[in-house]
Amino acid sequence: MALIKANCNNRSETDFKVVKNSPLAADNDNRSAILIYDVIDPWWGVSAEMVKKALLSIPDATDIDVYINSPGGDVFEATAIYSTLIAHPAKIHVHIDGVAASAATRVAMAGDTIEIAESGMYMIHYAWTVGFGNATELRKTAEMLDKIDNTIVADYVNNTSVDDVQIREWMEAETWFTAQEAVEHGFAEQIIQRNTGSNNIANKGRKNWDLSAYENAPEPQEPEDPFPQRERLERFANMLRVTS
Repeated sequence: MALIKANCNNRSETDFKVVKNSPLAADNDNRSAILIYDVIDPWWGVSAEMVKKALLSIPDATDIDVYINSPGGDVFEATAIYSTLIAHPAKIHVHIDGVAASAATRVAMAGDTIEIAESGMYMIHYAWTVGFGNATELRKTAEMLDKIDNTIVADYVNNTSVDDVQIREWMEAETWFTAQEAVEHGFAEQIIQRNTGSNNIANKGRKNWDLSAYENAPEPQEPEDPFPQRERLERFANMLRVTS
């Protein structure tokens, strides 16, 4: 809940799009694209219903590019999105443009092909929840979390070359993988090559997600100065003011 609240304040719409003609489509290709640049949530972010309606609008697509930059969200909603994607007859190509964290990794696993940006991140961890009630009720909640984790572990094992024990160690530690590490461990197949046009559908620039809900999230990067010689020119301008 903290993750969703931190990333959904002060905005008017969900960052989700469907495009009939993917930027990667060649002439005469029936290739579409879907953009998931938001939290995954049935109320405050990208929902399974939104993805289902998008897929129903492109029933004849033979290939679908799914662009992901998401800090995660609701695991059940992510599972429904995953199931909806793999049920479509098209070949699914997942492109992780920025972050695929938590529940977003489950969506990413729907890809027949999966690639990640060179500066992208991929994070896995055990499921969270907020529980209320007596000891019996809280034990039932814990048992449900165990069941959820078991299904997630099975999915990661089936999609990588890593065994169950290692996956659980990574999940318990809330592990953030660089793009190279994600490829090495089988979470993605390759790193997105520069100048391929694969991110033309996306908004300019990567979103700066608030990842403070996570324990081991990387420190946010300072934005690059688009004018690297600004300081030098400002000193020069000050000199002109002094001497004029």
